[in-house]
Amino acid sequence: MTARERVARTQRLIGAAAIAQSLAWGFACTFAILAAISFGSLVKPGFDKHTEANLIVAVVGGSMVAGWFLWKARRFTSVDRVALWIEERIPDLQYSLVTALEHSDSPFTRGMEAQVEQQNVGGVTLAALRRKLGPAIGVLAAAALLLYV
Repeated sequence: MTARERVARTQRLIGAAAIAQSLAWGFACTFAILAAISFGSLVKPGFDKHTEANLIVAVVGGSMVAGWFLWKARRFTSVDRVALWIEERIPDLQYSLVTALEHSDSPFTRGMEAQVEQQNVGGVTLAALRRKLGPAIGVLAAAALLLYV
């Protein structure tokens, strides 16, 4: 697998994780707003009479949160940014991945590709994505439980 293929695979994984993370946070926010409205009706009866308006507020709030997380992840649409992201997490590459991408016609590319092959790019990527998705999924589960209660 070439360096370009590794970066493309990582880019797809990061994109899928960004979408999943934004959806999880968006749904968590929507559920939390709906739960807050439900608990508010316990304090003040009739607070939840405007169900359509409450639902619109919750969906708009969740959509804004999801959009914000997607906006934060926009930098991963660039191959160069993804290569630098990989280099940050694997310092042993010593910029051989970025250099192999930039100078693919160089006679030294084969050596740089060999150095990239020695590293576990997929494992490092999955570990980083687990750290991002874990809290989002946990908050989504907590908000769903709160709404259920």
